Amino acid sequence: MTEHLASTGAPVTAIEIDAPLVRRLQRLTQQFPNLHVVSSDVLKVDIAEIAAGRRVRIYGNLPYYITSPILHHLFAFTPIIDEIHIVIQLEVAERLAAEPGGRTYVFEGCSDGLLGGSAPSVPSGPASSLRDSNARTSGSMFSSSTVRTA
Repeated sequence: MTEHLASTGAPVTAIEIDAPLVRRLQRLTQQFPNLHVVSSDVLKVDIAEIAAGRRVRIYGNLPYYITSPILHHLFAFTPIIDEIHIVIQLEVAERLAAEPGGRTYVFEGCSDGLLGGSAPSVPSGPASSLRDSNARTSGSMFSSSTVRTA
């Protein structure tokens, strides 16, 4: 995903905590001078500082066990985020996209979270036999579509 984004020529900042992946991303900076690599825990990164006054789009593949904390962290920066495109567990995406009052709707306050208020809770647990989905948001609307199954 990072290589594809960097190939557009737009400024790209990759935040990664896993050392082998950081090394791989740092090698990509030789090919893409517009790529900046931050070796850190995304939960400790100040997105506004990275944005440096610009509006941003967030792209990522979120690990199941840390989806909720990452979403909570990102929701704190909604004033500067134009869009969020993430790959998450299918069931989490369905809950984000569910209509209020529906059987799978468990994210009360989700749209408030996107507007700077409270953020949803995401279930945690073992990640075996999970299906993934791509969730996208702009403003206060989530939509989802299945992109692959695992």
